[in-house]
Amino acid sequence: MPRRGLERLRYFVSFIEELERRHDLDKLGTSLHVSISEAGVETRLDRPDEHLLRSFLIDARRLFTQGEDTDLDVILPEAARRITDPTARVAIADPTEHYRRLHEHGDPQLVVDGEMIRPSEVANLLIQGTIFHGNAGKQLRLDQIVKGNPLTQPLLEEQALSFVYEVVSIAVWVASVIRHEDEAGRLR
Repeated sequence: MPRRGLERLRYFVSFIEELERRHDLDKLGTSLHVSISEAGVETRLDRPDEHLLRSFLIDARRLFTQGEDTDLDVILPEAARRITDPTARVAIADPTEHYRRLHEHGDPQLVVDGEMIRPSEVANLLIQGTIFHGNAGKQLRLDQIVKGNPLTQPLLEEQALSFVYEVVSIAVWVASVIRHEDEAGRLR
């Protein structure tokens, strides 16, 4: 049974605390290299160890997966309703708007063969279709976007991982505000 109200917000805070304990977020960054020469264009993505990345993504995907008790689409409006201090409510308004824009449009934006590819879609496809091999339809959609182009795969991975890292950053901030307000007795 899904958690509701204050129980959900407190669970979210504990989830973020556990995420930070389990994963050294400073070591999970990526670096995209694009080389342009007379021989053509090359792309390469330096990313964390595969095991560390998979472990992190198992947890982080819960922040943007519908139906999870930690889904920011549910947590953010719930926090806005439950926080009684106007200053704290404003402190989560900007991250809430940033998350909405990130989820709808995202950065960086990629256009592949005239099709705008949203980072949230790529993150879902990459995590569910490639990294965990759980959904053949998602793997096929990702293959359709990449179309065998070796330049596209690193760009899509960078886009997806940047999205995930930014979502985690938003979640860490929001959890700290919720924790502070709960300790101060300003949640209803």
